[in-house]
Amino acid sequence: MKKVRVLHIEDNKNYAEALSNLLEKYDIINVSTGSKAIEILKNENDFQIIICDCKLPDILGFDLIKKIKEITNIPIIANSSDIENCKKMVCYGANIFLEKIFNDYKHDIEIWINVIDNLTN
Repeated sequence: MKKVRVLHIEDNKNYAEALSNLLEKYDIINVSTGSKAIEILKNENDFQIIICDCKLPDILGFDLIKKIKEITNIPIIANSSDIENCKKMVCYGANIFLEKIFNDYKHDIEIWINVIDNLTN
């Protein structure tokens, strides 16, 4: 069975690496800027899910989501430690938001896996 392919847009390298390790059952591609994400999405359309941080070095998540939606309808998970920003990202087109994982990894990872599996099945 082919692994679910995930585009993770996150500028915090440590967080991106940690999330990739925790969600090892998926094929996660990490990028640190919105421009790199757009470049990849224009050339590859085999992602099943996008996880998008709210504040990136070159663009805000709200604006990035609008650009992504012009290219593809891949489901987007807004991901931030600021719940209000996550809610705004849903208003701009994200399918759901999940708060960044910092403490209860086991519980949070179960939620993440359920959300990704439900959005990709």
